[in-house]
Amino acid sequence: MQQSADLPKNSQTRGFIRITENLQAILEKGSIACSCRRCEQIGDVVIALDAPRHMQLEHTDQAFDYLYPPIQQPHRKHPSETQIVNH
Repeated sequence: MQQSADLPKNSQTRGFIRITENLQAILEKGSIACSCRRCEQIGDVVIALDAPRHMQLEHTDQAFDYLYPPIQQPHRKHPSETQIVNH
């Protein structure tokens, strides 16, 4: 979460920053902060932490570009559907 404080707020970092804000709320408030909605919002972290370390995650989500380097998880970002359709 410390890493997100140093990032510029833009379209590339927005998802990662939102995830860290939700994790911070859970840390501060405890289980009362947990809900189905919040769980949905931190799902990328659950995927990142639960993925076997020897596997490479294939994704289109920009949040993984910031989630995986600190835990040294291999990953590869593909163009999103919108990027493919618009080009």
